[in-house]
Amino acid sequence: MLSVGLDLSSNKISIVEIVKNRRGVFIRNAVLEDIPDNSIVKGEIQDAVVLSRSLKEIWRKYKISGRKVYVGFSNQKAIVKEIKLPLTDEKDIASSIKYQISDFIPITKNNIFYDYYIMEKGDDFSKIMLVGVVKSMITNVIESLKNAGLITQAIDLSCFALYRVIDHIYDLEKIKEEKKCFNTGEDL
Repeated sequence: MLSVGLDLSSNKISIVEIVKNRRGVFIRNAVLEDIPDNSIVKGEIQDAVVLSRSLKEIWRKYKISGRKVYVGFSNQKAIVKEIKLPLTDEKDIASSIKYQISDFIPITKNNIFYDYYIMEKGDDFSKIMLVGVVKSMITNVIESLKNAGLITQAIDLSCFALYRVIDHIYDLEKIKEEKKCFNTGEDL
C-alpha cells in the first residue's frame, strides 16, 4: 500500500510518501519544497496554474510514485465548531446536521462543503466537531491537483488529517476500549 500526504497550508509544500507492508509503516519519501510566492496565501490557492506546474516539478524531481494524494490544508476561512446535539443515533445526527448546517456555520447551504466527527456520545447527546468551508476553495484544490496529474483521495484540515491517519494506522478507538478493560484509570 502506498499513500501520499500533501500539505497545502503555505508557500511551502510538505509531502510524505508512506509505504505499508507486513513489517510496518515506512516513510519512503519526505519533501519540504518552496513554491512560487503568492501561489498559496493563508491556505488559499491564488494561482492554480503555477501551483500545478510546481507540483509536477516536485513529483518529477523527487521521483514520487504515488498519484493518489490525501490533502491537508489550513485556512482562516475554514470554520471549525464544536456542537452538542440531543441525538445519539448516527443517521439522526447526519440528518440533523444536513438540515441545520446554516444554523451552525455562517456559509450559505448551497456554497458549503462540510464534514463532522463525533467526539463523544452520552446517554442523550452527542458532542460533534463540525467543519465547513466554501466550495470554491475545495474545487480550486481539486482542479490544481488534477492539472498536475494527481488524484485527490481526501481533503481535510491539517489537524484532522494527522489524527485520522494515526487513527487509521493504530485504531485508536480499539486501543481506548482495550485500555478501559484493563481499568488503568488513565485516559487516552
